[in-house]
Amino acid sequence: DDHDQLAFEPYEWHSSLDHDTVLQHAERGGSILFVGCGTSTMPLELYDLHEGKSHIICLDYSPSCIEQLAQSWGPTRANMSYLVGD
Repeated sequence: DDHDQLAFEPYEWHSSLDHDTVLQHAERGGSILFVGCGTSTMPLELYDLHEGKSHIICLDYSPSCIEQLAQSWGPTRANMSYLVGD
């Protein structure tokens, strides 16, 4: 399980949002942009739930957050992109 092997401490800034509720409403096969993803595991959960059939884009203003995600998930999840931006 990748959650057990993360090289960083995940932080769920959107703790008021139930992951299951968000995950069940995201359409499979499209592109999904996570604005302000930080080090949340929600993009990873969604990617795995959709079995890589959705393009997941992680966007955050923090280069260190994006670098951590890209290093941890990039090698094994080809359909994920990581962008620094505001």
